[in-house]
This record gives sequence, structure tokens and C-alpha cells, in this order.
Amino acid sequence: MSSSLASSPAGSPPSPPSRGLAALASIIAELASSQPLEESVARSLESLRITLDAAECAIWLHSKDGLVRSWGTGNQSITASQVIARLAHEEPVQDSIVVTGIGSGAGQAGALAVHVIRELDDEELLLVTAVANLLGPELAHAEKIGSSKLKSKRAPRRSIANGSSPRRSSTRSRSDCT
Repeated sequence: MSSSLASSPAGSPPSPPSRGLAALASIIAELASSQPLEESVARSLESLRITLDAAECAIWLHSKDGLVRSWGTGNQSITASQVIARLAHEEPVQDSIVVTGIGSGAGQAGALAVHVIRELDDEELLLVTAVANLLGPELAHAEKIGSSKLKSKRAPRRSIANGSSPRRSSTRSRSDCT
């Protein structure tokens, strides 16, 4: 991944930020705003979905009933079993779901799942990881102060092995996605 600042010749203005970096800046600003968490998360997911040209972006949280889709935008095609499979296995599954764990304290609050319609590049995969990492502290804080959305859905956390990196499960080439 190259930096837009590093790619500019000495003495010239920096090149414009990448689409992913611009989306990340927008999502950080949204999550840092004074808007209710539920609204900020929804807008952040929509921004991520549009940036990645994805069919769906969703946050899945652990609850007393298992893994529950708590926020999402786009189609509702990702299932809990798909998210659980991505989090539990290091080997990618051969379809178009990208999942990364959302850490919270010593365990995992849940996962950020993205249904992609094309293969994501390295910068886009890093964006998914960055957004999941931003969501962890936000969700932990909301749980501490008793957010109604989290209070009704959350159960005690359990740890899922190594959920911090995205699990890309698509092996399609860009030409396959036209």
C-alpha cells in the first residue's frame, strides 16, 4: 500500500488522498461526533458499503441468542453461520464475504461483515480492519453506559480465536466481477 504523501515528487503538492483514506477520515469524524451511536454506526456502515461498492455491510454482536445482526446497510444476505465460520477458521471460505472481528477488552464484541461484489484490494481490506478497530472502543463504551441497542442484545463476551484480521473469502479476479 502506498501513501499519497510518499508518492508525490519533492516540492510538489501531495496527491489527493485515496478513496479508502477519505472514507476512513469520514468514518472517524462520524464516530467522534456527538450524534447517538446508533446513528453514527449506521452512517459509518453506509459510507463503508459505498466506498467498497459492497452489497452489504453489517455488524454482528454476540448475544444470549448467539451472533445477532445488530446494524447493517444494503442487502441482508450475510448469515450468522457465515460470520461464525469466517471467525473460527484461518483458511478462507470460497465466496464473497469479508469478516473481521471487533475487539472489545479481552474478548470479541462481534464482527464486521462485508458482502463484496468484487475482490477487494489490500487498501480496502485494511479499511475494513480499521473500521472494525474503531468500532470496538465505541461499542465497549456504549455497553458500559447502557446503550439500549447493546443492552438488549449483548450477552457476556466470549473470545473467538484471532478475529483481528479480515478473512477474505473471495478468490474471484476483478474480471470475474463484471
